[in-house]
Amino acid sequence: MNAVKTVLSRLRICEIQLAQSDKKDPERIQGGILAVKKNESARRLLLCINAVLQKKAKDIVVLNVKNLSAFADYLLVCSGATDRQVRAIADAIRDYLKKEKILPLGVEGESNAQWILLDYDDVVISVFQEETRSFYKLEDLWDAPRMDVDENATQIKTLTREMA
Repeated sequence: MNAVKTVLSRLRICEIQLAQSDKKDPERIQGGILAVKKNESARRLLLCINAVLQKKAKDIVVLNVKNLSAFADYLLVCSGATDRQVRAIADAIRDYLKKEKILPLGVEGESNAQWILLDYDDVVISVFQEETRSFYKLEDLWDAPRMDVDENATQIKTLTREMA
């Protein structure tokens, strides 16, 4: 219970600091810190989706786990045919987000590129080789709102309603 109080206190402090630093931009603070985080999460997710599309990722699935998970808002799962393509997809995600000054909290699995996990706080991305993905079936672990992305698209500009 004390941990919950601590987290809520920190959120309130962040909300006050944000309001004080952005008095000239009331649209940014409208709705408080949670609205800002929600918009940032969706923006980050769109950047990730568009990055994987550029590297021809296959079977792109997004799960909205906001109401099911304490570790992330979205899970993005996709596949590459070879270890080289898996690495290229992961590198594209990092490049896209780095341009926006967003760095990962962690990256795992680069050495063998069977499954590379990129942790961007509220968006967690798993890039699999096809065989490894079919073994783990990660996207079937959650009964969550799902968005299947057309892998032939070149860019996605908006998320589906289920992702909001």
